[in-house]
Order: sequence, then C-alpha cells, then structure tokens
Amino acid sequence: MFDELQSQLDQKFEKLNMAINTLLVPNLDIKKTVENMSSQHQELLEKMRKLQDENNEYKIKVSTLEDKIDALESIVSRTKIEIRNLPKQETENKQMLTSIVQTIGSTLDLETQIQGSEIKDIFRTKSGTVVVDFTTTLRKESFLSKFKRLCNEKRLSKEPPLNTGHINLLGPTNIIYISEALSSKSRSLFYNARELVKNKSLLAAWTSFGNVYVKPKDSAAAVRVSNASELLKLVI
Repeated sequence: MFDELQSQLDQKFEKLNMAINTLLVPNLDIKKTVENMSSQHQELLEKMRKLQDENNEYKIKVSTLEDKIDALESIVSRTKIEIRNLPKQETENKQMLTSIVQTIGSTLDLETQIQGSEIKDIFRTKSGTVVVDFTTTLRKESFLSKFKRLCNEKRLSKEPPLNTGHINLLGPTNIIYISEALSSKSRSLFYNARELVKNKSLLAAWTSFGNVYVKPKDSAAAVRVSNASELLKLVI
C-alpha cells in the first residue's frame, strides 16, 4: 500500500514538474522579448536625442546665417529710401524718376537741392514702390528728416499731407509715403510693431538707421527691438 501511494505521489510530482516547465518556457521567451524591446527602446531614445541635438545645432546655424544676411541687407539698405503711392508715368525711366525725387526734395525745402550725381540708383519695384539709393547716408537722413517734419506741420495745421498734387504729378492725387529701406527681417518686425500699434497694444512704432523702435503703453521711453520675442514681451 505504501509503494502504491509513493507511486501516485511520484506521478503527481512528475505532472507538476512538467506543468511548471511548460509555464517556464514561454515566460522565458516573454522575458527575452521584453528585454529586446527595452533594448530597442533605449536605442530609439538615444537616436531621438542625437536627432534633437543635431536639430538644435541646425537651428543655431540657421539663426546665425539669418543674422549675417540681415546685417548685409542692412548695410546695402542704409543709403536707400522707399517712396510709395507714386503713379507710374508714361515712358518712365531713371531720368524721369530722378527728376520726380528732385521735385519732392524742393517741396520738402531741403537746405541744398538734390543733384543727379547724389543718386546712385533709382528704380521701381514690381509692387510699384520707387527705391532711391543715395550716395551718402547723410543725404538719405536729411531727406527723411525733412519729410517727417513736413508731415508733422501738415498734421498740426490740418492741411492735406504731402501728395502727388504738390509735385504736379500726372494721375490721381495720392498721398506720398516715404520711409527708409529696411532689411527683410526689420521690415517684418516693423510691420508686426505697427499692427500692435493699430490694436493699441503699443503707443508708437518707428524706424531709425535701419532699427525698429517702439514705445510701450506703460513707459514714456522708446525701446529698440531686434526680434519678435522682444516685441511680444512688451505687450504681454
């Protein structure tokens, strides 16, 4: 009887052992699979970190190149002004445009009249803007200064602003707008600043020597802004 009981226990133990082995085999496979997945996950994270580092490096390089391009554009534009709203004339050429700019100069009451030799280049862009490239920044600044002064005088006296009628230009009577030429980056920044002025988030915005200046609502001091982030900080 004891031998029979021992035999039954041995059989049960054997079955139990087989069952345990049956469970261990797939569990070992699962463990290996999990370990492989974990290893692959770590490799993927490492690749993502490297890609992020490379992306940051590229952003820095792009930003540096943009700054260099902006600096070059600013140098090229420092003697230029832009005149907008001038109707295109028949048989228009550089000589005619030069004559129009000289007439505007006379209307602005410049201390010395503009000579043809003081204009390095003059042309009309596809958008219709007339670009004038003077030979010196001094002539450019004197031209802009007189224009701003005339605009203030007209506004205070409630007279019509400078327009094409004042210079006897053929075509519709258009208000003449004159500003310094800006680099692409500064032009975009100045546009955003003027939009904030329109929305009454800023008191004023203007440019000088290619730089953009704004006056916040809570400050009487002018602030020079170099990028969109600096601009937004003043209104948040």
